[in-house]
Amino acid sequence: MKRNLKMSLMALAALAAAALGGEAEARMIHRQELVEAAQTPMQAAMTLAKPGLEPKAIYFARSLQLPDQGEWRLAVNPQDVDAEPGRRVIPVTVLLNGKPHLELTANVMVQQRERVLTLARNLARGEIVGPQDLRWEERVVNHKGMTYADDPAQLIGMAVKRPVRAGAPLKSDWFDRPIAIERGERVRVTAKSGALTIRAIAVADQAGRVGDAIAVRNPESSRRYLATVIAPGAVRVEML
Repeated sequence: MKRNLKMSLMALAALAAAALGGEAEARMIHRQELVEAAQTPMQAAMTLAKPGLEPKAIYFARSLQLPDQGEWRLAVNPQDVDAEPGRRVIPVTVLLNGKPHLELTANVMVQQRERVLTLARNLARGEIVGPQDLRWEERVVNHKGMTYADDPAQLIGMAVKRPVRAGAPLKSDWFDRPIAIERGERVRVTAKSGALTIRAIAVADQAGRVGDAIAVRNPESSRRYLATVIAPGAVRVEML
């Protein structure tokens, strides 16, 4: 009985030693270590996928256990990176001694740094944008589909459709052609037919921008007719 007990104790000791030996041959890579190791390859892959992309935050769901032999590092394939900002799931390869060992997935908040046009001053609704009102600034975009104006020539001379604060990244649909004629304004009318040119004064019954067709009326007869806005305070009538 003593012999059997001794053998049982030896077996338990062997199992314990084997278990301890197994743990000694493995190492635990905690999630924060994975995040730190992923920063550089993730940034490199994003730069190759689209300049200006960068990882704002990286998250791994669990820690990783690796054999306690050799060196490990993480690699990210640029082709696995969606070239748009937002929340993304990106495959990450674990390399052990330079060879692929296994694959993880990382949840990544991707952001995009862009040079965008902003205002140098506050503009009220209807104000006209001048060259001195625009400036370039670098901004971070966190969501897909956020598109901003990138051509100053398309904004200069335009009117803002809503109040816009200084420093705000500008979107093209915030602007429109300025109002050239206000309702009730007296306007200069030019009517041409061949070599004949007639000039008169009328009253605008509608506001309009250059290129718009608006109703105007003769202030004496109250006769109304359509005219095309050609400049601030001026319209043209086409005569057959």
